[in-house]
Amino acid sequence: MCYFLFNYVIKYFFIFVVNAYGFYILIYYRKKIEPNKLFNPYYI
Repeated sequence: MCYFLFNYVIKYFFIFVVNAYGFYILIYYRKKIEPNKLFNPYYI
């Protein structure tokens, strides 16, 4: 049971990290392509 829980946490943590990294890259490229805040919904 403990091993199953650990495996579950690792799997979802990995998915979260990959999604966060992908989102960061998307934001970075959107900033490079469209520096204008008004037309860029991904601006931070």
